[in-house]
Amino acid sequence: TSEDISAFRTAYESSGPEAAFAYVTDEVIGRHQIIGSPGECSEVLRTLTDELQLDVFLFYIKRGGLDENVRMMTDIRSIISDATTGSAPSG
Repeated sequence: TSEDISAFRTAYESSGPEAAFAYVTDEVIGRHQIIGSPGECSEVLRTLTDELQLDVFLFYIKRGGLDENVRMMTDIRSIISDATTGSAPSG
């Protein structure tokens, strides 16, 4: 909410990142992430694209190295493809 953003910004500006972190609750994180099996993630993305007409998603991928990052990006590509075509991936 705008109140959450204002409180976060005020804490950050007056006391730094540690103070602002107190406003990053599990609820806030939950509203801005998608986790689950590939099928569950695909369903959430499908809902977001259908109901909210979202067409751009940002992904933060931080794994143990280049090979793991490439594997993760390949998995995400499959999930997005399945979400936009209507077929759910296994898992």
